[in-house]
Amino acid sequence: MSRKIQLRYGETLLEATCLVETGAPGSGATRTWDAWEFAPAETRVGTLSCLGEVRFTTETAEQGDLRLTRESFRPDDGSPYLAVRLLLTNQGREELEVATLSPLVVGEDGVRLGTVPAGEWVFLRQPRHKNDMPAAFRLGDETPGVWDGVRGTPETGGQPRGADGSAPPTRFVSSEMMALRTCDAAMLLGFFPLDRQLVQSVVELTPDRRRLARIHLDCHCDGQLLAPGKTLVSQWVLISLDPDPFAAMERYAELLIDVHPGARDREMARKRPPTVWCSWYYYGDGFAQWETEPNLDALRKRPLPIDVIQIDECWDQEWGDWYPNVRWPDLPGFARAIRDAGYRPGIWTCPFLADVRSTVRYHHPEWLLHRRNGERVIFPMGPQRSFVLDPTHPEVLDFLERLYHRLTHEWGFTYHKLDFTRAIGEPDVLFYDRTKNRAEAYRAAFEAIRRGIGAASYLNVCGGFYGPLIGLADAQRTGSDVKSEWPDPPPGEEADGYGPFTIKQNTLRFWMNRLWDNDPDALMVRRRPEAYRGEVLSLGRMNDDEALTSALNQYLGGGLVCFTENLAEVDDDRLLLLRHCAPSVGEAAIPRDALRGARFPAIFDTLVTPAAPGLTPWHTLSVVNWHSEARSFSLPLDEALLGGFAAEHPAFLASAFRGQWMRVVRPGEVLEIGPVRAHACEVVKIQPLPSDGPCLVWTDGHFSMGGTEVTAWEPSAGGLRLQVEWPWPAPLTLRVAPDPGRRFADARADGLAEIRLEGPLTSQWLDLPHA
Repeated sequence: MSRKIQLRYGETLLEATCLVETGAPGSGATRTWDAWEFAPAETRVGTLSCLGEVRFTTETAEQGDLRLTRESFRPDDGSPYLAVRLLLTNQGREELEVATLSPLVVGEDGVRLGTVPAGEWVFLRQPRHKNDMPAAFRLGDETPGVWDGVRGTPETGGQPRGADGSAPPTRFVSSEMMALRTCDAAMLLGFFPLDRQLVQSVVELTPDRRRLARIHLDCHCDGQLLAPGKTLVSQWVLISLDPDPFAAMERYAELLIDVHPGARDREMARKRPPTVWCSWYYYGDGFAQWETEPNLDALRKRPLPIDVIQIDECWDQEWGDWYPNVRWPDLPGFARAIRDAGYRPGIWTCPFLADVRSTVRYHHPEWLLHRRNGERVIFPMGPQRSFVLDPTHPEVLDFLERLYHRLTHEWGFTYHKLDFTRAIGEPDVLFYDRTKNRAEAYRAAFEAIRRGIGAASYLNVCGGFYGPLIGLADAQRTGSDVKSEWPDPPPGEEADGYGPFTIKQNTLRFWMNRLWDNDPDALMVRRRPEAYRGEVLSLGRMNDDEALTSALNQYLGGGLVCFTENLAEVDDDRLLLLRHCAPSVGEAAIPRDALRGARFPAIFDTLVTPAAPGLTPWHTLSVVNWHSEARSFSLPLDEALLGGFAAEHPAFLASAFRGQWMRVVRPGEVLEIGPVRAHACEVVKIQPLPSDGPCLVWTDGHFSMGGTEVTAWEPSAGGLRLQVEWPWPAPLTLRVAPDPGRRFADARADGLAEIRLEGPLTSQWLDLPHA
């Protein structure tokens, strides 16, 4: 008989059982089934996705009318991975409510990360909702950062609630993925696929917060009905004991792409993430069609390389009806005007909400979602209260498909921002189709929406569930709503630095950028001490350093770039900060110091694959000073900072974006950066020191320093020919080093060729002959 599964790698160990919970969740009448005695296992060899050849093990056990099958696999090559899932079969004569399938349940002695006690493990939390706070902290800490592991920010952004004088938490909940790390060991736990159930990963400490009490990974079946003779399948839980957690996260994201229908096809067809102008963070919900004209006039006079003009909440009569109000007399005409100006029209909706005054609420009460107690679900958003549509009702799916077909193919909007979609995910909902759970209902709704907008339209999901939309969403929001001000730390929270929590949310969800374009929300860098027509969203209170750091956040996200400004009034120097982050390089920065327990990660590593085929990839290291006084940074150039790139080359050329210095550094050396002013940032380009051929040292354009501006690079015996595209109405300076031992004809005293260009430039070829 076998009850536990086990995975060991060096001094790292995981040992676990499983459990099943039946009944209606939250009813007080659930039953836990955990004493499973499995019969001898059957084993076979097969191939699973990107993990290659693996050995599958199948075990079965029975209790009452339930048969539980536990399947697990581990690679044949001895790699430190294991995965497990459950299959529950109803052998009785009655329908069965299933609350939870928990493939992995770990007791107090079930995890060992060397000799380090659990209170000193760094825990990486990846919570379910955008407003929740992803965080990395030592589990036993009592610093303010530990509270980030249990709380989030308001919908409208700002600061999370503080400790309120209560005892530090002992229970922490993650969602799709979590990681634990010590100085020399790590463990990643992640679910796959993510479209069957909503999931959670829970870590519990003993009351003294020093030792592990329990870890359990749960698939929420939400009380869905399981008919006699039918089987319900949980999601797999992947256990990785790779000591490099960032490499493990990369493999996990690759696995998710492999196992979700359509995800690989969407990745192959994925284009450069768009740059989006959004109306919300200046005009709010009072935006009117006539106010678009000054912005379009500004773009006609001075075109900007943006892709999408998107109107946010402002245009509809009532949520749920989705027809324009009097401020928007001609929405299809507006979409045509956007296309005629050379941009893509975008529109905001919240598809699952029906205002209490909406026609759909009165005409189709049968479409509304209910709780188990029979009450209708009410979704609050500020002072507004809305009913929620039930996506398991077939007429609701038809309504959603027709709605989005009209918005797209009749009105002309091909970029869609969908908000508040988590509304259907209350834990005590009772769906029209009792055989569905929240994840299945959520994905079915978005499949209907995708059918409506078509494969070519862009789908940006805001405020929903992450995992179920792999292969359907083009983008997902990574955090709460932004504000155009730098927050002051509450008393007692100054020591670790402090800043916008939306930047923390965006940068700690970096790994998701493989699955879709991460959306960091809008960049707002205006100077505006007074509100436009009383709309507080229009205020702009950042200094120059804080504004540049906010622009850096867009670069670090690696997904779409979004901004909101009144283009007719914003100062040129602030608006043109966009040139440093747009277009996106498509690669999210890795927060290299996050798993050391830093409350606000400050060191970010971005892989840059340049647009010019003749240039080889490089990295940028970005640092952010979260403190209220200047700080310097000492960065050892090793694999902990740069991954395998650090060991691939004997020497590097480092060049600073703001400081404009350059120096040769070698693996293992410490790179000193700073001092960096309060709330400011610096970006340093790290590229292999060439043994032959010229080198693009620096530009003052994009944060990547040449990743987007230089589109062709053609060295020859006589010198260098390069092509530059710079669509911004601003100057651009580039510095180029010649082949070792050579000199350009018009070089500076330090041997570099300096090129100064006036933008905008659609395309320009430049020749740098050798002397």
